[in-house]
Amino acid sequence: MDLELIEALRTIMKEEIRTAIKELIQPELEELKSDMRVVKKQTEYRWRDIANLEKRVEKLEIGA
Repeated sequence: MDLELIEALRTIMKEEIRTAIKELIQPELEELKSDMRVVKKQTEYRWRDIANLEKRVEKLEIGA
């Protein structure tokens, strides 16, 4: 085989391997993105809860 043909085949194989890997990890990647969105929302709720608790404490301290 000549060198150009070998190089062309290597390039094609690299792209096929890259595509196959993407297809394999895509479902897991989407699941992780979804999990991250859930965690982000939960974190936002927790910070809001903390802020509300701080306000309640301030009201109690002022009233005491």
